[in-house]
Amino acid sequence: MISGPISTIDLGTPPSCSAAGPVHFVGICGKGMSSLAVALHRAGVPVTGSDEPLAYGEPVALLQAEGVPHRLEFHPDHVIGASKVVISRQYSRGNPEVEAVLAAQIPYYSLPQFILEHFLHGQKNVVVAGTKGKTTTTTMLAWILEQEGLSPGYFIGGVPKNQMPPGRFPGRGLNVIEGDDYETLFWDHSPKFAYYRPSTVLLTNVYPDHPEYHQGDGSSLNHFRTLMCQLPANGLLLTGDNGPLSRQVAEMAPCMRQRVGFEESADIRIHDWNQEEDGIQFTLGNTKFFLPVTGRHNALNAAMAAVAAEHHGVPLAHSAAHLSAFQGVQGRQDLVGSHRGIDLYRDLAYLPESLLLVQENFRLRFPDRRLVLLYQPFIVNGLPGKDSELSAVMSSSTWYCWRTSLSRSCVPRSIPAFQIRCKPCFRHAPP
Repeated sequence: MISGPISTIDLGTPPSCSAAGPVHFVGICGKGMSSLAVALHRAGVPVTGSDEPLAYGEPVALLQAEGVPHRLEFHPDHVIGASKVVISRQYSRGNPEVEAVLAAQIPYYSLPQFILEHFLHGQKNVVVAGTKGKTTTTTMLAWILEQEGLSPGYFIGGVPKNQMPPGRFPGRGLNVIEGDDYETLFWDHSPKFAYYRPSTVLLTNVYPDHPEYHQGDGSSLNHFRTLMCQLPANGLLLTGDNGPLSRQVAEMAPCMRQRVGFEESADIRIHDWNQEEDGIQFTLGNTKFFLPVTGRHNALNAAMAAVAAEHHGVPLAHSAAHLSAFQGVQGRQDLVGSHRGIDLYRDLAYLPESLLLVQENFRLRFPDRRLVLLYQPFIVNGLPGKDSELSAVMSSSTWYCWRTSLSRSCVPRSIPAFQIRCKPCFRHAPP
């Protein structure tokens, strides 16, 4: 499928972890922070962490299940004894632990800076970036490489449903990194993926996002330029979207570029996609794939992961076999519970484009059942132009707004809303 060079990975002596501890995490309950903390903990590095008393969700459950010591409060004494500190982008000056780190001159890092300095130099680094789909695509690629026996290092901003942790370092010469364009630290406004030194980039798609950081398309494009300009001339850019912003980003890459997609214009085309009752199937080249997940977008995610794995020496047929057991990522299409014939699922979407996918996926899964879609608003819907798009999406189905204190400023008034008198997130529901 790919005309470029095939990567060779040294599977000799297993590497040792260079991140000597103790390492303390300020804001350990973030998705990325918890993934890195678990990776270090599993590698034998002493780890501690702190976060807010109201921290909740998959990261907290993950830390508890893995036995990673953490406290749901901040206090200056928590950093005593730490040789290194990783600080979440969510916390800044005024946080008691941040102030204690600065006062004591303890070496501190942002999350991506820590990953770069301890694990990425001299390695082949595959970075999965884009507005949506990157967590699932990263997980798929890490799963393929792990099942193939390549023992990659990897970093996922979510919790896989398969029996694999969301992070592992070091790898045997190859790393798979989920790269997002959030700002890095309270004084470092560069995007996180600027630190990941890619040899291969998978770009899922690019849409206007993160209005708290980006003022228009130009700002978003500048962030992605910092990733593209680091690709070597012998590197590879795989794209999965043919939208205008994706095309502009792809044109910045100084290396081989290939687009994976359903259209005839795609360089690597997906054929025979179909949604079955128990999963999706499609054909890539002459290889048939089946995955027990839902949605056309997941066929594209899987195809991109398989093509990237092929670039690193894994035949498509092997990727198809490995992905047939892929279960997905927690928080995506999860059955929360059932009562009196009503099934409650949760999924993750906030852009209008993603909400359309959610609607499409559940209609494909349950064509003969009534579908009610309950939406918790997010600040990104304050993007210019998104109000009309959001209204158009929600007018096409039975949508309701889950109102919170932020809702009214984030959601067009044309969308029906009702007040839920409970904790405002599905993540508070019992698993």
